[in-house]
Amino acid sequence: MLRIIAGQLKGRRLKVPDNHRKTRPTLDRVKESMFNVLMHNVDYPSLEGAAVLDLFAGSGSLGFEALSRGAKHVTFVDSDQESLKCCRDNARSLGVEKQVTFLRSDTRSVRLSGQIFDVVLIDPPYYKGMSEPTIINITQQGALAEEHVIALEMALDEYLSLPEGMMDITKETVCGPGRLYFLRKKKAKDL
Repeated sequence: MLRIIAGQLKGRRLKVPDNHRKTRPTLDRVKESMFNVLMHNVDYPSLEGAAVLDLFAGSGSLGFEALSRGAKHVTFVDSDQESLKCCRDNARSLGVEKQVTFLRSDTRSVRLSGQIFDVVLIDPPYYKGMSEPTIINITQQGALAEEHVIALEMALDEYLSLPEGMMDITKETVCGPGRLYFLRKKKAKDL
C-alpha cells in the first residue's frame, strides 16, 4: 500500500494496481524529495490552485499528493486500463472525484484538448525511452502554462536528452534508485 505523505489527505492509503508488476510506484522518500523541491522553490508555480498533469499515473500517487498539497485539479494519463481503474478507485475513496480527470492514452501521443498545466509530473517506466517523446508531445501541444514546472523521475543511470533549446534543467538531484529532473520550457528571450 502507498500513502499520501503530506497535506490535507496526509496518511490516507492508496491502492496499487493489481498488475503491480507492470508499474513501479514512486518510493515515499523520492516523492517527498520531489514535492519538497516543488513546494519550496520560488521559481516554480505554487501547487496551491495549480492544474496538474500526472503522466504514467499508475496508482495516481503523485497526482493525489499534489491534490493533498493544494492543487485544484489533476489530469491522470496512463495507457493501462487496470492502472486507471485503480486511480479512479483511489479518487473515489479519497472523495476527490470532482477534482480529477482520467485519460487512457499513450503519453507520447495523448491529446490534451487545449488544456494548460502549471505542474507536470512524469514517472515513466525505467529504460523505455519514453520521457523525451512525452515531453516533446506536451510541449508541442502548448499544454504548459507560461509559468510551469515539469518534475521527472528517471533511473539513476538514465540521462535526459531533449532537442537543443527546448527545455532548461533547473534542478537535478539523485534520490534513492532514481534521478529527479526539474524542467522549464525555454522562454523566447532565453533563445
